Amino acid sequence: MRKKTLAILMAAVMVLAMAAPALASPPYPEAEADIDLKPGEGIRPFSARPFQSFGKSLDQPNMQDYLRIRERQQLLAAGRTAEADALAQTGTDRVLVILVEFAGKDTFVWQAPTVPYSYTTGSQWDPLGIADPNEYTGNVGDCNNILQKIADDQGLTITDTWGMTFTFTYEGPLHNQIMRPISTTDRSGDTIWTDDFDPQWFEDFMFGNGVVISYTMQSGEAVHESFVGQSVADYYNDLSSGTYTITGDVIGWLGVPHSTWAYDTDECPGARSGARTSRGMLGTTRDLVRDALDAVNAISNTIPGFDWANYDLDGNGIIDRLWIVHAGYGEEDSTTLLNRYPVTGTARTITYPAAFYGESAVWSHSSSVTPPYSVTKDIAAGPYIIMPENGGIGVFAHEYGHNLGAWDLYAYGYGETSAGFWALQADDWTGYPIGFEPPAPDAMHLDMWGWLDPLVVTDTSKTYEAYLGQASYFDTNTAPEQAYRGVKIVLPKGRIDLPSPVWGGDYYWWGGKTDLANASMTTADPIDLTAATAATLTFDLAYDIEDEWDFLWVQVSEDGVTWPYSNTLTNANTQCDHDPGWIGYMYGFPDDLCAAGIGGFYGYNANFPDPETQVFDLSAFAGKSIYLRLWYMTDWATTYSGAFVDNVMVTTEDGTAFEDDAESGDAKWNYVAPWIRSDGIMTFDHYYYLQWRNVGANGGYDSALGDPRWRFGPANTGLLVWYNNTYYTDNEIYTYLDDPFSFGPKGNTLVIDSHPEPYRNPYQEGSWLGKENTNLTTRGLMRDAPFTLKDTVSFTYSFPYYEPGTYTPTLFSGRPAVSTFNDGLGYYPGVASEGDGSYWSTVDWDASAVVPAKKGYSVKSGAGYPGYHILYRGDGWYGFWHGVAGTGNPGDDGVQYGWVVELVEEGTDGTWGKVNIYNQQPYEYDWTPKEIDEAGPRLVTYTVTLNNAGVLTQTRWFTFTLDPNLAFVSASWAPQGTLVYPTYEWAGEVEPGKSLSFTLVASMTVSPGTLKLPGGMNITTTLAHNDFMNPVSMNDLVTHIEKTESNIFLPLVMRNF
Repeated sequence: MRKKTLAILMAAVMVLAMAAPALASPPYPEAEADIDLKPGEGIRPFSARPFQSFGKSLDQPNMQDYLRIRERQQLLAAGRTAEADALAQTGTDRVLVILVEFAGKDTFVWQAPTVPYSYTTGSQWDPLGIADPNEYTGNVGDCNNILQKIADDQGLTITDTWGMTFTFTYEGPLHNQIMRPISTTDRSGDTIWTDDFDPQWFEDFMFGNGVVISYTMQSGEAVHESFVGQSVADYYNDLSSGTYTITGDVIGWLGVPHSTWAYDTDECPGARSGARTSRGMLGTTRDLVRDALDAVNAISNTIPGFDWANYDLDGNGIIDRLWIVHAGYGEEDSTTLLNRYPVTGTARTITYPAAFYGESAVWSHSSSVTPPYSVTKDIAAGPYIIMPENGGIGVFAHEYGHNLGAWDLYAYGYGETSAGFWALQADDWTGYPIGFEPPAPDAMHLDMWGWLDPLVVTDTSKTYEAYLGQASYFDTNTAPEQAYRGVKIVLPKGRIDLPSPVWGGDYYWWGGKTDLANASMTTADPIDLTAATAATLTFDLAYDIEDEWDFLWVQVSEDGVTWPYSNTLTNANTQCDHDPGWIGYMYGFPDDLCAAGIGGFYGYNANFPDPETQVFDLSAFAGKSIYLRLWYMTDWATTYSGAFVDNVMVTTEDGTAFEDDAESGDAKWNYVAPWIRSDGIMTFDHYYYLQWRNVGANGGYDSALGDPRWRFGPANTGLLVWYNNTYYTDNEIYTYLDDPFSFGPKGNTLVIDSHPEPYRNPYQEGSWLGKENTNLTTRGLMRDAPFTLKDTVSFTYSFPYYEPGTYTPTLFSGRPAVSTFNDGLGYYPGVASEGDGSYWSTVDWDASAVVPAKKGYSVKSGAGYPGYHILYRGDGWYGFWHGVAGTGNPGDDGVQYGWVVELVEEGTDGTWGKVNIYNQQPYEYDWTPKEIDEAGPRLVTYTVTLNNAGVLTQTRWFTFTLDPNLAFVSASWAPQGTLVYPTYEWAGEVEPGKSLSFTLVASMTVSPGTLKLPGGMNITTTLAHNDFMNPVSMNDLVTHIEKTESNIFLPLVMRNF
């Protein structure tokens, strides 16, 4: 069997500066090098698993709400609107907010390697917390470069330190220790600060009428920004048009008994030092949440009216909405700020002992205390979100989105997704001060929460006209007619080959690919082992499962109802190690699986995607009747391609007790979705969403994107086109570059950029491979993504990307308006070659999104592209990626879905836009009449329209095969092309953007006898079409001939009573 694998080899020839992981809230937007890490080497199954040299994302959606909105998504796809509406996020929630500061002092002993340079023989946590990419050796957990700093500081050589121990004492931070911003030209100049982060401050911007930021910088410059009327509560009230509100109570500041180091210390070299590292090496943020809850309980009797039950409104015994605010910066903040001392803000010079917190700061995130932590005998804490002292509405709204079930739309791995600052769940670092005002959510999440109420477009024969009101402050739009908050264009179900092809027949079983799955296949009837003294279970298994988080269990039950974890079968290939944050506790598994003798499958089998036979001993159940269950358990954020099973058999000394090869239906099994019997093809739902975004002063929360002081701005008001693909559960765009339909970014929800070509830094030189490394920061390049009637606005590229005094700020001119989205065109900049064409690199590898299509199509490339070895980022990283040379336009390959969205008008105040939406297929056909019910001479007219939505002249061919009862009368068509008799075959060319209409008329004489035939008679003509890029399409054009019964009309009698 041909293995569907993709080998990728990466080599680095440059030193990266200050690379930052995206663990929860995305990191502060530093310079471009901060966000593009070198991928690792290795082999991955196609469409299956990403490279990950870093810990799992901390951002975990609230499971209850995630499952609810996923069910709503499925109901909407099935057309069960009323049931879906019942699952919308509505009503009022009450939030408990706890402000905590780090009041304790901690002493930890750090061990230098006992074997020289062998980092695994020493401590692997970062004792300094300095954000410095030079600390990264290429191995996560390697502290040798940090040890060199300690040695230098102590006047030692590194050889003197082998086997030594160093004692570190840490404390703080307390609240109000964030330094006063220095100046407008310093990194601190656009951060959030106030003289006193007291509880009222948080009450006002979380649930109240907003705050005014007013203070004087150390430079003497005055800051005054009013956010009166804006709050987290107002944000969600605005985006839901008043259908959902939150209230809350703020408690604190309360001291917890440790420093921040005890809760969130990084693995070496540190999460902001160029590597994807694990966190919580000395203790976890879950410990911080537990300590915060204990601190509330310690003073609860002093808080008038306090009752834990006030925060469990649904009565399920779990606090509904728990927010923790910690003192100090979040680790996602600027590395420049993290590397400064608290209060004074001076740059750190002393290395040892540590005197600040730096990378030990808590990274803002959404997660759960596992298992739930009891605060009373009836109520416990589970889901929570955690944010920093100087957080704005942005980070709080982002993390609260997770609490409502939302998932992240930025990449935890490599690259910046096109969702960017256009989506709350992708980038909340917007506005001035940066991060205070969040952008509106993406259209998909608004739809999942039930707040979008979109115009749903499904009819390919209809032209839709719609007014779109602005996303934020929607109710203030001035559209002359009813406006929609969004449009949802439903595409035909997509189909994609699963990574493991079916073997040994036409079907196998597949556990599905879904976050938070509880999928299973269970024998419908008991398997009789009552006469057996020994028994064996075998089945073929191919698997690709997230390591230590997701598991495939094989279990036995004696009654088919209870499934004791002790009845979990193991063999040489099952594993028992799991991450401390796994969700197995929810299903009753003990924490120490190994000690309990329990194991399951994860990782991937050695021959993947080919299967291997698994063997289990059932002798312990001999003499009994049993049920078998294969159970696939997944958690959040990362889900691989799953488990593929076939040829299940139970044998005893007397022969076969049970067997099934998946070829004879489902009668022997009961399934829990998404487990199914599969033919190796997955179908999925996908959509275009349209959204109007107004970045003007009257644009509500989106107005932050139009502020000229914003580092990427101002952005552009206009029409955003989103592509949502439910095949993907995340936006790990790097992982899916080579997936169908064409080379380029793919993910769950991405923006299709109307201007995908990058702007480039005039002060930076390209590499020997190309100019991609001179592109402006990817985040900023999405500022002109909307489709508009006006040219895009000009912008200045300056600090912090040009440090003051190094370069003259550069003014970049706007670009011509693009007002029409046509999915026959590509919106990915493709690949290009510098020099003699020996090397081809991506123009902007993570830009925009690949437009979906019915089949695969080319990648945009110049003449001479050989179709392989696409280089990455122009910095010497290369991979065996492949593409098909061409224009990158689905329409040029005749595989487009055919949707066109024209922006035809927009309000002078920017609050609305009008669009026309229609479908234009490569060819359309019709015929008349469809029925004939009278005798005599009759004409049948056939029409075909050929549309060319691409940019190349297309050669087309089609033919009619007329029913034998029809006689050719006439044909008319455009001047070019030839009609061949007697096959009625036409061949010719259609110019770019043009259409050709062809008409053929045939005749017949209908006799009275034909009309009276039982069931009538069908006249059938066949149309065959081929655009030379796809297989022939066959369509039956049927005219039915039959005498119909006369309609009888009864008089309507009016009476007075």
